[in-house]
Amino acid sequence: MYRFLIYIFTFSLLNLSCTHFEKNATVAAELQEPTIDFAPPEITSIAHRGISAESNSLEIEFRNVKTPDELEALITRIDTNYAAIPDTEKFMALEISLLKPFRGYNVTLNQISIGMAGTDLLKMTTGLDTTNWKKNPVVNSYLADKKVRRITKRDDVQEHLGKEFVPRMNKVFRLVAQLTSKTYKTEFCQFSCGKDKTVSVMQALESMALTNAKLSFQFAYKYNGIFNIRKSSKAVKPNKTTESTDTDPNILTIPHTEIELKSQTRDVSSAFGISTQSGVWLKYAYDWYKMYISLAIKNDPNKAPKLAQAFFGNQQHVYQGNPILINIAALFDKPNPDLKNFMASKFDEKSKKPTEWDIDSYKAIFPNIRSNDEVPTYVNALAEYFPGGLPFPLQVVFKPTAVKAKK
Repeated sequence: MYRFLIYIFTFSLLNLSCTHFEKNATVAAELQEPTIDFAPPEITSIAHRGISAESNSLEIEFRNVKTPDELEALITRIDTNYAAIPDTEKFMALEISLLKPFRGYNVTLNQISIGMAGTDLLKMTTGLDTTNWKKNPVVNSYLADKKVRRITKRDDVQEHLGKEFVPRMNKVFRLVAQLTSKTYKTEFCQFSCGKDKTVSVMQALESMALTNAKLSFQFAYKYNGIFNIRKSSKAVKPNKTTESTDTDPNILTIPHTEIELKSQTRDVSSAFGISTQSGVWLKYAYDWYKMYISLAIKNDPNKAPKLAQAFFGNQQHVYQGNPILINIAALFDKPNPDLKNFMASKFDEKSKKPTEWDIDSYKAIFPNIRSNDEVPTYVNALAEYFPGGLPFPLQVVFKPTAVKAKK
C-alpha cells in the first residue's frame, strides 16, 4: 500500500502573499486548530486501481445497527481500528465516522432553541449535504438522541463545530487522500456520487476541500447572535416536524427583506462581527480554497481559466456582458470588521427598498464600483465568480441584495 499523493496542479501558482495572515500566529484557546499538513508533492502520475471488491462486512454491520448506542459503538470501532479495515470499506467507514460530533445534534439545538434544525444549520454554514443522513432511520435517531447533550447554550453552537467537526473533517480528508483505489462505494453521497452509489476519490477530495474551506471561513465571523432574531409566530408558523423547534423560526430560515435583517442585527455584535481569531481562520480557509481549486482543475482542466487566478487580487469577470473587476483576495487579506457593513445603509421610506450602501466597503472587493445602482449587479457577479459559491455568512448578508438584482 502506498500513500495517495494529491496532484497539486496550481499550488505554487496560487501562493498569494497575504500580509494580514502573517501578523496572526495564535489560535483561540476555545477552538481546536485545524491541521493542514500537506507538503506540496511533486507532480506525479497516479495509477490507482479501480474498485477491486464490493464493500461487504462493514456495510452489513451498518445495516444491522438498530439504536444510537449501537451506531456510536460502530463509530468508536472505526476510529479505534481504522487501519485494520479492508481498503474497499475504508471510504464508507470514514463517512460513518463523520456522524460522531452530531449525536443528539438536532434535538439539542431544538432544546436550546436556535430556531432551526441542526442538520440545516450544518448545511448552511459548511455546505455539507445531510440529505441522506435524514433519510436513514438509525442516523435520524442518532441525531435526535435525547440522552446526549453536547451543546448547552446558543453561544456554544459555533464553538462546537470548531472543537468537534473541524479536526474530524480534516482527518477524514487526510485519510481519504491515502486510499489506494480510484473508486469506492458511498453510503451518504455527501461528497459526489454516481448512479451506482460510487464515488471517485478525486471528486470526493475536491468536495471535501470545499467543505473544509467553508467550514474555516465561517469561523472568521461571529454568528451566534443571529439565533436570537426571530419572526413573530403570528406571521410565520413553525414547521411541525421532528426536527423543528417549538419557538419562532430563525430569521435565516424564512424569507426576509434586507431592511428586516439590517434593523434586527444592527446592534448585535455577535451577528456577523469579525472574530478575534479571524486572521488565523481566514488563512486556513484560504489554504483550503487553494486545495479545492487545485483538485477542481485536476478533475476538470476546463475550469482552469475561471479558477486558477481567482485569488490573484483584481480579476476581471464578465457578468451579463459587463466586465467587472473583482478582488476576492481582499476578503481574506483585509476582511471587513463587520459584514453588516455590506448591508444597505438607507431605505426608501415607503417601499422599504434599499437605496444606498457603504460604497467604501464595496470598493475593497470591487475597485471600480462607483454608484449605489451598481451594487446589486456587482454582488451577483461576485456570487457567480466566487469558487464553490459564496461561503457563510457572506451568502446571508449579500442574499437580499442579489435577489433585488435578479428581479
